[in-house]
Amino acid sequence: MEQHETEQTQGSGNAAVEETAHEIKKEEKKEWMLPASIVFAAIVIGAAFVYASGPGGAATTGQPEKAVATAPPVTDKDVIVGDPNAPMTIIEYGDFQCPGCVSFFAVGEGLIRQQLVETGKAKFIFRPFPIVDKIVGKGTESVDSSLALLCARDQGKFWEMHDGLYTAEAKDEEAIARTGVGSSEGNGNLNRELFVQIAKNSGADVKAFSACYDARTPAGELSEIVASANEAGVQGTPTLFVNGVLFDLDPRQYPTWQSVIDYIAQSSK
Repeated sequence: MEQHETEQTQGSGNAAVEETAHEIKKEEKKEWMLPASIVFAAIVIGAAFVYASGPGGAATTGQPEKAVATAPPVTDKDVIVGDPNAPMTIIEYGDFQCPGCVSFFAVGEGLIRQQLVETGKAKFIFRPFPIVDKIVGKGTESVDSSLALLCARDQGKFWEMHDGLYTAEAKDEEAIARTGVGSSEGNGNLNRELFVQIAKNSGADVKAFSACYDARTPAGELSEIVASANEAGVQGTPTLFVNGVLFDLDPRQYPTWQSVIDYIAQSSK
């Protein structure tokens, strides 16, 4: 996956950015409750949508693949939610522009936390996998938002940025679902102005965050994350690994996120 490095896309105005940014909590998210309308929009637009880059455009086996020899291990740069010694390790690869990833954030990730992480059964890790830029053929929002996430991580604000970016995208998708006009991919809503506002709202050092982002400091690390994911067989987003097993999230097999969680819980026994 090649990186895209162009000038930052301009936002749609300070008011809209600040409104979104102020929805992000200053603590790590504990209660997974987005506004009902945003959750509904995410489900409608993204529940059955997986961005894929492989031949044929989609991964559709509907069953976990065999364990992959190059399944990416947990590293000291991963930000773990839950007990690091939990018996199950769930790794998500996602893109902040991907409708299916927004749906997973709004519903699936909360279910994982509540039913598997908080019960001590699993730990959860998110890794950026920018893919939408290349698919839609315009903009650099997927790469840019991934870099913003890694810069925020360096200040201990990984999940605040993660939640803020997905909340912003969910609001955008909600508006599109309501009006039936436009597309949430490559429309410029994930931009430097938003990143800085989320960083500021989270209590990060905005000057240090901006310097990291403007210099694209984590670009090399992002390339390594993508290369490792490609080697492990990641072809689309969202993609889940559970204890080294790659899941293909085929909506024909798993019609709801709860059915995904149920299968994961059962298969780990």
